[in-house]
Amino acid sequence: MNTRIRQTLPANPYHMGFSSAYAWRWLLVAALGAGILISLVCRHFYGEARSQAEANLSIIAELKAHELERWLHDQRNGMMQPSSGALAQALFSWQSAEARTEQDAALRETLSFYLQRHAEASRIDLYDASGAFLTSSAPTPPAAQRLPEADRPGGDQAGLVDFYLHGPTRYRLGFTIPLRLKTPDGPRTIGFALMEIDPTRYLYPFLQTWPLHSRSGETVLLRPAGDEADVLNPLARNNAKPLARRLNLRKAGLSAAQLGTTQTIIAPGLDYRGTAVLRVIHPVAGTTWKIATKIDTTEVYAPALRSSLGVGLFTLILFLACLLWLRQHHARVRAEASANALAETWGTLQRFIDHLPGTAYVKDHESRVLIANAGFKTLLGLDPAAMIGKRSNEIFPGAFGDRMVADDLRILAAGKAERVEESFNGRYYESTKFVIPLDTGQPALGGITLDVTQRHQAETQLRQREAQLRRLGDNLPEGFIYQVAQTGDGTRRFLYASSGVERIFSFTAADLLADMRLFFAQLDPAQLPAVREEQLRSLDGDFDMDLRMRRRDGSWGWINFHSRREPGFDENGSIIWNGLALDITRQRNDAAMLALQARRASALLALPAQADRLDEAAFMAHAQDVAEQLTDSQIAFIHFVNDDQESIELVAWSHNTLSHYCTAAFNAHYPISQAGVWADAARQKRPVIINDYAGFAGKHGLPEGHSPLTRLVSVPVLEGGLLRMMAGVGNKAEDYTETDVDSVQLIANETWRIVRKRRAEQALRQAVQVVEASPAVCFRWRLDPGWPAQYVSENVRRWGYEPAQLVAGTPGFAEMIHPDDLPRVGTEVDEHLAKGRASYTQEYRLRLASGDYIWVSDLTTVTRDEAGLPVFIDGVLTDISERKRHENQITQALSESRALSKRLEEAHNQLLQSEKLAAIGQLAAGVAHELNNPIGFVHSNLGTLGEYSTALIEICDAYTTLIEDQHPDCPQLEQIRRIKELQDYNFLRADIFPLLEESREGLNRVRKIVQDLRDFSRAGKHDWDFADLHKGLDSTLNILANELKYKCTVRKAYGSIPEVRCAISQINQVFMNLLINAAQAIETTGEIVISSGIEEPGQVWISIRDNGQGIPPEHLNRIFEPFFTTKPVGVGTGLGLSLVFGIISRHKGRIDVSSTPGQGTEFRIVLPIDPPEAPASDAPHAPEAS
Repeated sequence: MNTRIRQTLPANPYHMGFSSAYAWRWLLVAALGAGILISLVCRHFYGEARSQAEANLSIIAELKAHELERWLHDQRNGMMQPSSGALAQALFSWQSAEARTEQDAALRETLSFYLQRHAEASRIDLYDASGAFLTSSAPTPPAAQRLPEADRPGGDQAGLVDFYLHGPTRYRLGFTIPLRLKTPDGPRTIGFALMEIDPTRYLYPFLQTWPLHSRSGETVLLRPAGDEADVLNPLARNNAKPLARRLNLRKAGLSAAQLGTTQTIIAPGLDYRGTAVLRVIHPVAGTTWKIATKIDTTEVYAPALRSSLGVGLFTLILFLACLLWLRQHHARVRAEASANALAETWGTLQRFIDHLPGTAYVKDHESRVLIANAGFKTLLGLDPAAMIGKRSNEIFPGAFGDRMVADDLRILAAGKAERVEESFNGRYYESTKFVIPLDTGQPALGGITLDVTQRHQAETQLRQREAQLRRLGDNLPEGFIYQVAQTGDGTRRFLYASSGVERIFSFTAADLLADMRLFFAQLDPAQLPAVREEQLRSLDGDFDMDLRMRRRDGSWGWINFHSRREPGFDENGSIIWNGLALDITRQRNDAAMLALQARRASALLALPAQADRLDEAAFMAHAQDVAEQLTDSQIAFIHFVNDDQESIELVAWSHNTLSHYCTAAFNAHYPISQAGVWADAARQKRPVIINDYAGFAGKHGLPEGHSPLTRLVSVPVLEGGLLRMMAGVGNKAEDYTETDVDSVQLIANETWRIVRKRRAEQALRQAVQVVEASPAVCFRWRLDPGWPAQYVSENVRRWGYEPAQLVAGTPGFAEMIHPDDLPRVGTEVDEHLAKGRASYTQEYRLRLASGDYIWVSDLTTVTRDEAGLPVFIDGVLTDISERKRHENQITQALSESRALSKRLEEAHNQLLQSEKLAAIGQLAAGVAHELNNPIGFVHSNLGTLGEYSTALIEICDAYTTLIEDQHPDCPQLEQIRRIKELQDYNFLRADIFPLLEESREGLNRVRKIVQDLRDFSRAGKHDWDFADLHKGLDSTLNILANELKYKCTVRKAYGSIPEVRCAISQINQVFMNLLINAAQAIETTGEIVISSGIEEPGQVWISIRDNGQGIPPEHLNRIFEPFFTTKPVGVGTGLGLSLVFGIISRHKGRIDVSSTPGQGTEFRIVLPIDPPEAPASDAPHAPEAS
């Protein structure tokens, strides 16, 4: 206890009596009761605060879960497609169309219509029944080209595709809609539509709203994932994107079992920041989602803390008041109060303030500490007892302590309570200091200091959030935030506007705050009354209006102003609106474009019905009326372009043009070169826009009576690269845009398509009439087994059939084709289809209903699908029976003529050969006859000469012996010796007899050749007789010995064969031709092998084989044709093998040939041993070649 305090207390002249002691005991009991009561009250405050927070969180979680369930239910029901739904029908038409480009626009407009109906949807992707991607309302395809089977619902109910990442930063969920088509067998699924929902359009804003005032209240959408949970929505105090952050259940004080229950649970714990929160988790029926609503525990218990502090402060003040009252009441006994009693009182007070939150203290008038509670020890680590009697600058050296002393003295001097904010060592404190009057006349200073670091940080964060919100408003794209006030006199002015004003208007936010008239200066005057009316209405609610205003670039745009009134009035009695202004020009233009597209789609869909109702001229005028209305034009026209691509024909004006604007007369046909600028579309083959006709340099002027032009759009209609039609509109009040060009182009294309279709249908009807009147019968067959007929022209009745009968397959077309022709026809069809031919012609026999057959010519055209596969076969069948009859007659006559010519040619060749053989035979017989006598003379004389020579030699030898023995000295003997030596008598005597022998041998050979010539020719002997074929071969080889000996060797391999009845001279001719051919086939030297044998009983065979060049395979089947030869010009006539073939044929035999190029050839003759004699005119059979 401070001594100075004791000295300032007055002396107590009174003795403390019974009543004073009783009062002090009562005071202590009251203080204890007050402490207990305060504890219970604080406990009650904290319990009430938690109960209220739990109830609020539960209600909010349940409401949001029910709202989310209702939204999912509405989405599913709204997206459910009936079996006859427009989207299913559009998809079916698109899938069934041969040319899908014509159905793309209709399908995309249907998708756009559904996107309009579902504001939350960002795109629609279409898949077929197997899940393969088909098309999309978006320009880019989805990342996944196949819809997972799990996301393909059965039945009619739409299925939910849970949250997923679409692109690097976009988060989506979707609904899968089964597209079902009504069929006779019941509805069947033809595909699926995946409607992608952008959660930022409804779901995230809905989750971010908090119905109660709270600085930490937040809703989090969770999806359990094992020991973690996916966070599905953006977090208020974390920059992580949805799906990119996961909540660890264990760290958050949760478990997988808690998230798996279907009950609402209250689960206090830590949130994603690591901050203690009170949390309620409610399931979302029909999903795995959980709605978690939470509030920081500091906010939950803040009211209880404030209430507890109030109660404590009130109790402290009451207690202090009681003390003061007791001091006054017991003034008489104050002198008798002992130091111990006073110390006890101070101790009680010390214990009381020790239980106060924060730090509590009492200082004297010099700012010295009289009392300090235990909070100093807890918060600052200071010993309260050591602080007694010290100033703050002694306890806290430096500027902080000096500032505290200055604050204390200032408050004491002012005599008023004051709240002071202080910071020390990074912590923030709030002190409530008040003056305590004392009996000594010098007041004391009481104070309570609380650690408000968390609150200060929260306030700092709040200020940062406010700055962030201001920056957000300044950087809001295409918009700004603002605050408007209306004073009591009805004057309105802007209190705040973000800098986004400058991006929309031509003035700054400061200019707008200074002068609100700038706002109205940009407003469309026509809207001013409506704005005034909306301002009056917004006095009791929100201001929400789309205003047409002049923008920064001078163009008109649409700005949406939406502001909400703050409750009540501000301190100046003004009404405050907080609002957001957004430039929605693009959205308005998009909406206008969608409306135009809807009108355009309706108009395009209605054109076919109008075409059925109107004639061609009226229909085209109606089409121009439609184009005029869609583009807000005053005139419209159509010109056709002739096939020469040079001349054009005026076809139609719109009704409005003829009625109000144009009275000029035009030629029906005139060249493009003379047309005005509207024909530039034809010359350039692209759309032309002229928005300033008066200033256009290329204009030609207008004829008298022509509608004046201010603006013009002209478009060409192209087909197959050729210009077919031009269409145009003109005199729109505003400039034409590309949208107008698209509208005119679409109407023009559809008009030409319908006109072309009508003309084609008319031409088809005329063609059908022509077909029915023509002798040709038209069929269309499907490429199925049996070629079932899909269409048959009516004139098939002339064949005894009914068209319906043939279409029904009784009989099938394959059954009508002659059985002998059917395999050939089927093979030819398969070959033509395999080669990809578009058309071909066939001839075959067709059965009539009567059972008779006729010949038909089938001119066939193949119809293929987009993949190039044949689908139908269209045939035009013409009866050609009469032509076939004439052709058969001609063919038969020609065949007979050819056979006769061939027989004549063969007879002629044989006659020539016979004459040649006869001449050769006569020559050979004559030569042999003429040579035979001289040969006989020579042969006889050679024998005599031999005998004479022997006698002369013997005489000469006798004379020589006699002379040399009897007359050795005879003078003539020497002369005789010289003559012997000169004539080489000894050689002559030795050589004369061998010479005579050689002469006999040569003469015998000549005699043999002459005999062979006689045997070979045997002129005039054509009678058949049995002959030795080996002798014939030998005689032929003897004749050809001189020709064969220099080129080849002949090797004989004769077998044992009997004599054959034949014309041997002809057979020898066969042998000669084959041997000559064999020799000519050998280029340098080679070998000819002649062999023979028995073929079978009654037949023999002769083989002549060489190792020459061989015969090419392509010539084997022609070598026996007359005049066919592979030899050079001048070598052979090509008749040799033909005659060989004829001779063998007349002998009822056959000749086979086998050849390998480069290795040689073998001719094999097979002859009957005793054939019947064949006349020369017998036709030969075909040879066998290999």
